[in-house]
Amino acid sequence: MYRRYVNDISLLHRRQPWVSGERVGAAGRGTTWTRVFDDRYSEAGPRSKAGFVDNTVDNTEDIVRRYFAVVGDLRSSEEDLRGVLHGDVRVVEHPNAITPRGATRDLAQTVAAFHAGKALLSNQAFDVHEVIAAGDRAAVRATWSGRVAVDAGPFHAGDVLTAEIAGFLMVREDRVLEHQTFDCYRPFRSSD
Repeated sequence: MYRRYVNDISLLHRRQPWVSGERVGAAGRGTTWTRVFDDRYSEAGPRSKAGFVDNTVDNTEDIVRRYFAVVGDLRSSEEDLRGVLHGDVRVVEHPNAITPRGATRDLAQTVAAFHAGKALLSNQAFDVHEVIAAGDRAAVRATWSGRVAVDAGPFHAGDVLTAEIAGFLMVREDRVLEHQTFDCYRPFRSSD
């Protein structure tokens, strides 16, 4: 992992003595910028135009994966959810088979939807296939599946729902600030 090296320039120098650098500041909690003075170290990770290595990439991916793990675990608590969401979070669910008009939710509405999902489902899972992170942004490709626990609307207890998901997230202060999701549901099937 390059993050280990650029967060501690002495480790970087011990492993690659021809590389020097200096810590030039932080761009937010959990984000460190280190100027690296040798292009042989360009495999260290993404660079800004100023030549700085951006350490937010691994951190952003970790935060996004933790967010999906919390949301996908029916045992997780409201406190767990609030721990991964920024206070100014905005979740945009684009129109889909479950929410035909789409929805935009703030923190309180996101927490309410989290509880509603827990009440409707007997189990669920997110299979995160890939996360592509760049700075404080990430694109996610995942599959979500859930088993309906109780009869609700067009769904019956035991129905299995599955959606292929593309999500675009922004992280700020080590929490998800924005999540835009495009959920493509497979045709609904019953457990009958």
